Amino acid sequence: GGQKKKKKKNHSDDDDDGKKKREGSSSSMSFPRRQCLTVAGVNALFEACVYAERRDDAKGLLEAMRDHDVSHFPAPNAYTFNVLLRDLARRRAHPDDAENVITAMCNDGLDPDVDTVHAVIALHRAREDPGAAVSAVQDLFNQFGVRPDAATFVYFISALLGDGNHHEARRAVAVLDQLWPLDELSQTRAGDMLTNEELFRLFDHFGAHLNA
Repeated sequence: GGQKKKKKKNHSDDDDDGKKKREGSSSSMSFPRRQCLTVAGVNALFEACVYAERRDDAKGLLEAMRDHDVSHFPAPNAYTFNVLLRDLARRRAHPDDAENVITAMCNDGLDPDVDTVHAVIALHRAREDPGAAVSAVQDLFNQFGVRPDAATFVYFISALLGDGNHHEARRAVAVLDQLWPLDELSQTRAGDMLTNEELFRLFDHFGAHLNA
């Protein structure tokens, strides 16, 4: 038997092999389908756009999430809208803007949560309008049954006292009585909120009178 000749590989074979490799690599590097996106992941991107002041990108993402039946993006949740509220507080925006965000949240079937309340308090404090913050806390509780956490609200009252705003501090305590009713038997409140005795001591510490 004669020696077998090696088949010469022509350029078209090289082109075919290269094409197959490129096709294989492109499929492995493709972006995940939009159906695979998680709300946490999109929220992280949305928050980054908001704080980088890439407002057009943030607006586009929010619109895609709110139009999720068409876009196949995950629907927004309360965290999504709270990102906007925190940004409004950072920029000392007009309270009507916050009201519009909360309205949009409700239109999407979402209720404000504790972080919503905290963001609204922060907005009014940034605008140096603590009276509006007290009223907003009461309004959010009356409408949605949501309240700030005890530590945040006590800090808010302490800040009012520290600023010498004793009137608004007493208004805040009146709201506190509604949000955390005193148990007459134990003389305590739920959620680690201060008792009446502790509130009196807090006011005394700042040289104020709770029942003035």
